[in-house]
Amino acid sequence: MDIQKGTEGQGKEDIAFAKRLAAAQEKWRLEKENEIEQIRNEYKDHDMYRQATEYLQRASGINDIMTLKEQIELIELQDRAEEENVSPQVKRRIEELEAKAARADEMEAEQSQKQAVLAFENMLKEFCADKKIDGNSIHHEELWKYMHENEIAKPEFAFKAMKADALESKLSSAKEDAIKDYLNSKRGVKTDSAPGAAAQSNTKIGGGFKGAEARAIERIKASRNAE
Repeated sequence: MDIQKGTEGQGKEDIAFAKRLAAAQEKWRLEKENEIEQIRNEYKDHDMYRQATEYLQRASGINDIMTLKEQIELIELQDRAEEENVSPQVKRRIEELEAKAARADEMEAEQSQKQAVLAFENMLKEFCADKKIDGNSIHHEELWKYMHENEIAKPEFAFKAMKADALESKLSSAKEDAIKDYLNSKRGVKTDSAPGAAAQSNTKIGGGFKGAEARAIERIKASRNAE
């Protein structure tokens, strides 16, 4: 009976697998048919374009494609000229002048943008001429980059933000130095019970971690006052 159940179970798995395989094959067949249909449509459009081109070439007696294109553009120009009651030559001249005017407007806009950028850069150079952060002069391109990255429009605000960042970085570094000083001082503590050991340890520590941190902050204040 167990063998019969196993055979029946295997048979069900085979049937399920066969169904999945058939479904996958059907999906693949439909996808291929869609691809073939798309290719047929593309070639159909291409064939229609080729037939239309060949007909126009025979009707006009022009075999060169570029010459035929120019001739079609001329006919369209004549039609527009008739609608506006002007000659084709005048219409073409008007279009040429309009194209030049549009190009002149583009060039003028580009030139104005370049002048605006140059004026802004000169303003930043003048602003940064006497500015320093942590005793170091600040380059105008550095400030420009900071303004762009942080989306700050005014250089005054950007400069203050840069100084705040520099101070925050120094404070963080000072705290790290204070921790190192404290740990180094702890390594120098003696483990004997001599009366002078505690005093010697306190002298080296200088007030523990708080004292080390205070000394680091005092160094920062001194450097800021020196700017």
